[in-house]
Amino acid sequence: MKKILVLLVVMLLAVTACSSPAASKEYKVGTYAMTAEPTVTPAAEKDGKVSDAKAQYSVVLVTVLLEDDVVKAINIDEAQNSATVNAEGVATVPTETPTKDEKKDAYNMRKASPIQKEWYEQATAYEAFLVGKTAADIKGVALEDGKPTGDLASSVTIIVTGLQDSVLKSIEKAVDLPAAK
Repeated sequence: MKKILVLLVVMLLAVTACSSPAASKEYKVGTYAMTAEPTVTPAAEKDGKVSDAKAQYSVVLVTVLLEDDVVKAINIDEAQNSATVNAEGVATVPTETPTKDEKKDAYNMRKASPIQKEWYEQATAYEAFLVGKTAADIKGVALEDGKPTGDLASSVTIIVTGLQDSVLKSIEKAVDLPAAK
């Protein structure tokens, strides 16, 4: 739902900006998907039981709307897809693979979070922080062990290195939204 809302806002802003006769602002839209190296957990035996082998891939997805090279709207999400193989050699791939944002509280990170926030809440806070920033501003965001420091750390404690890299790539790859004639 959030993705649809963001896309509608982006389209509305683009149409409004492009159809205005006095439009002097430049709008760009960029998107980027980054696939992280897979996490592979081999099968292991413990207490006479063999655990499943598992491979998990993560893909960060970013769409950004720029107004005069400043972030006007942004959507960040992450998909995690996996496959397992049990002791009998049967492979399983989930048929439903919602993103972290789509999972909301079902992602179940709140207990592990030092600020008791789910992934989607922290991603939303990070998105809000990025609005009004340029690529140079975003490159300058202070991180320690991949996590934000300073005021941002009160609302975002997830590792944002991959998110930040993807945001910068989406800005770099942004294309002009030409004005209507």
